[in-house]
Amino acid sequence: MRNQLLLFACLLAFTAVSQTAKKSAVECLNGIQFGAIGEANMISLQFNRTFPMKEKTFWDAKLGLGLPWRGLQTGDNKDNTGIGVPHSFSFNYGFRHCLEVGIVGNFSNVKGDNSYNALPLLGYKFRAIRSRISFRLFIHPFAIDNVPDETTFMPFGGSIGFGF
Repeated sequence: MRNQLLLFACLLAFTAVSQTAKKSAVECLNGIQFGAIGEANMISLQFNRTFPMKEKTFWDAKLGLGLPWRGLQTGDNKDNTGIGVPHSFSFNYGFRHCLEVGIVGNFSNVKGDNSYNALPLLGYKFRAIRSRISFRLFIHPFAIDNVPDETTFMPFGGSIGFGF
């Protein structure tokens, strides 16, 4: 009987401690994101890795493949699609609703013409903890002057992702 009471007391203490422990801002360290319009690509698919720091802060690193479209601003209707390699590194603050600040780079190759764009990133990220779905909206402030004329560029974008 004494051993059973001791076991019950230990389980009760463990449960109390686990309920009062602070949750990390990150429950899924890896993820896949599908992006539209931003990061110097029209669409992209990226792998996301999260590095937790404290309760409400974490770093994000992304690497993926995208489809940059060029020539649309100059009225060139030829097939100017190519391949892009978007990557980013950002600091995030928040638990479910996060502020994201970072830098985005994109290496693109369109018909043998290589280019690289580095852009600032400012965004909002929503992470649904139980369903592991994430959603982000972002802008590239002050970046419109740093993009070549032949590159179709939108200073905003969004993505939806799934964490695992």
